[in-house]
Amino acid sequence: SNETAKAGRDLANNMQLFLAENDADTDSPMNLASLLNLIGVNLVKKGHFTRGMNQYSSALAFIDDPAVKAKVEFNMGMGYYRQKRLSEALYWFEKSAGHAAPDFIKPKNMLLKIQQQRSAS
Repeated sequence: SNETAKAGRDLANNMQLFLAENDADTDSPMNLASLLNLIGVNLVKKGHFTRGMNQYSSALAFIDDPAVKAKVEFNMGMGYYRQKRLSEALYWFEKSAGHAAPDFIKPKNMLLKIQQQRSAS
């Protein structure tokens, strides 16, 4: 419902403000994008693939920074890759490579790996 969506957005905005305001109090800075990504990583690692992919998709709605977006898109690609869903993995690795900072080479490496696997079979 619209009420639930608004409540979710309010919660996310409050978390983002809290994390930004309390960043100086911690040794490891955390922002909303990192937190949302970390939740997705943990869900996928624990075998909750669909929930993890939904978490990544939701996280992307809150991320403006292309370099951070690239990392979430890369994780989506890895999730699909581990499920042997190579077409979907390729899609997300390509998106990630398009947003990635020059020093984030993981998506390009995975694109090459999948292309090599496909040409070998």
